[in-house]
Amino acid sequence: MHDNSMKAYNEIKPDLSTKQTMVMAVLRGKTLTRQDIAHLLRWEINQVTGRVKELLDKGMIEECGHRTAPGTKRRALLRVRGQE
Repeated sequence: MHDNSMKAYNEIKPDLSTKQTMVMAVLRGKTLTRQDIAHLLRWEINQVTGRVKELLDKGMIEECGHRTAPGTKRRALLRVRGQE
């Protein structure tokens, strides 16, 4: 993550809930689907989707493409905003 992105994250971090912070931590430096996040955090998917929507609404994360695995639906990829 770029220094500017890290600075912006640290400035807004107090405004994030514990679960939002956990999602941000899992995404840092990665590009993941909601299902990947659920698996890594060992959460139910509905816990992830709510936190992802909140973070998308805050502009902290962004969708950056899609991934389709054989036999599955197309899934949106997520990353921390400003992360390349």
